Amino acid sequence: MHTEMKKSPRWQKLRRIFENQVMTLERLVTDTESIKQVSFLRDGPLKRHVITRALDLGLENAPIPILAVIPRNCMETMRQISFINFNGINGTTGLSLNKVRDTEEKLPHHHPYWAFGVDIGTETMNMVARTATEKIVAGKKRPLTLAEIIALHIQYPETLKFSTNACGSSYRMRESGVLEKIPAIYVCNQQPTATWNTLDKNRTNCGTGPWVTPSCMERMGNLGLMTYIQCRYWRVRKERK
Repeated sequence: MHTEMKKSPRWQKLRRIFENQVMTLERLVTDTESIKQVSFLRDGPLKRHVITRALDLGLENAPIPILAVIPRNCMETMRQISFINFNGINGTTGLSLNKVRDTEEKLPHHHPYWAFGVDIGTETMNMVARTATEKIVAGKKRPLTLAEIIALHIQYPETLKFSTNACGSSYRMRESGVLEKIPAIYVCNQQPTATWNTLDKNRTNCGTGPWVTPSCMERMGNLGLMTYIQCRYWRVRKERK
């Protein structure tokens, strides 16, 4: 990487966003294992790849050019939900989190990763989830998973003014395999709450903000053998449960 590029305002702007997101997560976790997982995001080669890719995509002036994500296989979803904070009140959920499944393909399940070009989805405002997803996919983007929605609200708490659909995940499917419900997050009685929404009708008895369906352009995960070696312990631990 040329020194001139690293000194450029475009690079430095993305570097600050990168480091601020990692530091936010580092302030939230306390146990040794979680600290190691978060520190993986700070890996030097990964940092260079993430910033370079964001520049290639022309995202340096985007509202949310990159987003650090810790998937549920690396850290419990309930714990991550508790990191969401709205006016001093931490998040909670009434979901049976073991029923949540990611429907997005080729997700980096076993190590922290970065999403690029995250869009809160104002163009999908108050669309039902099915229609919003069709619009997102037609625009060559991908709907966010529950872990990504949680990461979005942790890093950008101002997004809690919306009720957000996690259309990259499912909450319940029929026996035939037909998707029936999706996870969602909204603010109820001043508390961020993970709940569910249906595909064809937005819930009106919860949340104070309009419904949106956030998306991203792409994700960056496994960078090769070193990633496998670094994250092998988390994968084995998960498989043994």
